[in-house]
Amino acid sequence: MRNVIVVLFSMFSLLLTVHAGEGGFFKVSASDEGVHAFQAPDGSRMFMSAVERVYRRYPEQRKSKTWISDALRDLDAVGFTALGAGPDRSLRMCRPYAYIAWIAESMTTSDDPDDYISATKYHAPCTGFPNVFSPKWPSRAREWAKRVCGPVKDNPFLIGWYLDNELKWWGAGPASGCNTGLYDAVAALPSEHSARRALESFVAGCGHTVSGATDSVRRDFVEKAARLFFKESCAAVREADPNHLILGVRFAGLDSAPDCAWRLCGEYCDVVSVNVYPWADLDSQALYTSSVEFGGRDLRTVMEMRHRQTGGRPMIVSEWGYSALDSKLACLKGAGQRFYTQRERAAAVELTLREFASLPFLVGCSWFRYMDMDPKMGDVEDCNYGLIARNGRMYGEVADSFRRVHRDIANLRSRSKFRSSAPVRRAATGLLADDAARLAPSSKKSGFALRTPIGSVATLTFEEKDCGTFGPMVSYLDAKGRERWQSGFTVLGAGVASDGSYMVTNRFSRGAVDIRIVMRLSFSDGGRMFAELRQIENAGSEEIVLRKFYFRNEPSFVRTAKAINERLNRRQLWNAVSAAAWISQDGFFIGALSSAPLARPFSYSVRNNGRSVHPDAAFACADSGDLRLVSGSVWRTDGRTWAIFVAGRGGEPAWVSLRTGMLRGCLTL
Repeated sequence: MRNVIVVLFSMFSLLLTVHAGEGGFFKVSASDEGVHAFQAPDGSRMFMSAVERVYRRYPEQRKSKTWISDALRDLDAVGFTALGAGPDRSLRMCRPYAYIAWIAESMTTSDDPDDYISATKYHAPCTGFPNVFSPKWPSRAREWAKRVCGPVKDNPFLIGWYLDNELKWWGAGPASGCNTGLYDAVAALPSEHSARRALESFVAGCGHTVSGATDSVRRDFVEKAARLFFKESCAAVREADPNHLILGVRFAGLDSAPDCAWRLCGEYCDVVSVNVYPWADLDSQALYTSSVEFGGRDLRTVMEMRHRQTGGRPMIVSEWGYSALDSKLACLKGAGQRFYTQRERAAAVELTLREFASLPFLVGCSWFRYMDMDPKMGDVEDCNYGLIARNGRMYGEVADSFRRVHRDIANLRSRSKFRSSAPVRRAATGLLADDAARLAPSSKKSGFALRTPIGSVATLTFEEKDCGTFGPMVSYLDAKGRERWQSGFTVLGAGVASDGSYMVTNRFSRGAVDIRIVMRLSFSDGGRMFAELRQIENAGSEEIVLRKFYFRNEPSFVRTAKAINERLNRRQLWNAVSAAAWISQDGFFIGALSSAPLARPFSYSVRNNGRSVHPDAAFACADSGDLRLVSGSVWRTDGRTWAIFVAGRGGEPAWVSLRTGMLRGCLTL
């Protein structure tokens, strides 16, 4: 009975709104200041903050008699203004929502290979590309739209239609080839395929062959395919449903579709939609399209660029989200950045939602998703996307972040016109050197002993076990642009700091090159040594360009040791840990691990039949790119370059156990 009352009240309130409004359906409009928004049937303006996949998928949800009211209560308590794409049928007369028409998929799941350029499984993460050159395409699109869109054309709760989800504009290749990937996919089709015949006719008309076409001709063909897709699919939806908005095609990220697709989407659609899973740098409070280490760019700058390509159309982030490992889900399959904790995840949510709300051309964003996935119930992805856990409990810290930003939406939208493209930075606050050093406070009980003879190379022992040399290495570009890898630093000076740690200055000098490096070292019980790079000075007469810094530990047993290297999901995990270890034949190990902001994959290896040893714990010398050091200048790391070295006995099992314990207990924020 409670659910029935909720539904009836929601229907009644919106029907009153529709009666009072103009036209009775959602529109998009811009304010005098240029801030876009959805315009509700009563004329009020709305930033659509929605949640995807609010539906009853799991048995306990289907059995619940209060599921509808519980779900609406959850969303209202956090401040969401709408439902995302495809909510449960029982909710489609309760709150504003959007829907995916699956126009492309009506052909890409066909049994006839001539219906598609690339196929897809039903509602797969990415939809293939339909054969828009087929004579069946216009009629098939209209038939499908009439079947899907026509029955709900009078529903005032429906905001609009996404044409499809994450089309494979990149063809069969990687997304980086998206500008001509569709051309390559058509070129690979059998000669009797109607799309292949259309391609041959197109390139012949340009005076080329399929294999000899220029990049310009290839891009023109992709543009023709894109125009046929948007022209016919938009016409089909508007013919079946003239009342609701067309919300684009949910591009799979900001770099997966050719430039012409963005432009044509803006030409034919009311709103341009894109699924975005940003990389949140919690230290600098900046957002990127992906990890900077792997080529990520400033998110706001790229979104503004895409907005210009659409001809100034309003945009919507049709999917976004983050996951955390403390949810007990594996978080291995699925898009988006991972964090260790819900607290970190919540910080990323708040940072991202504030950025989205401050973009004047963005009319909304849709969080993916309402409830965590469950691989045991057949979910392909296993990530902690949910606003609530499978036990029905809401993630409180994440909910609080949403709630805070939703309360501030009006202020964020009113100030959006004053925002610039440049990301706002603040001082780093992640796990930096001072935090990590507390794991290894100065003590003589460690078992480690360090010899730092002036003019020689530092050596390290653990309980009288020879751990070999220990010191720095750098890679740099010299004045002629040649890359150099320089080890062989000798100790220039060593002393004890006020906190009991050792300060060691190392030097390499040859000709015009004179590099001086200061490291801080401290020791703790249990065989731990904390090593921090404090600064690098170019004391030579020539400019150098620093590429990477390395802590280099080369035990005497290294040529017969087993090397273990781990990069724990670095591409997607925030503050991920790099780890590597040498394990001797008698079970002694010495390893290094770090989650420092500038840490890069550690690489311990012996190559060239034992002639070349690489004990490299690597760090970047800048957040992105290289670091230029003119003569006489000093680079100070500000606590962003450190590693913890550990030693013990018991072979690989003991190393793994110690490493795992440190990760769980020490190296998370």
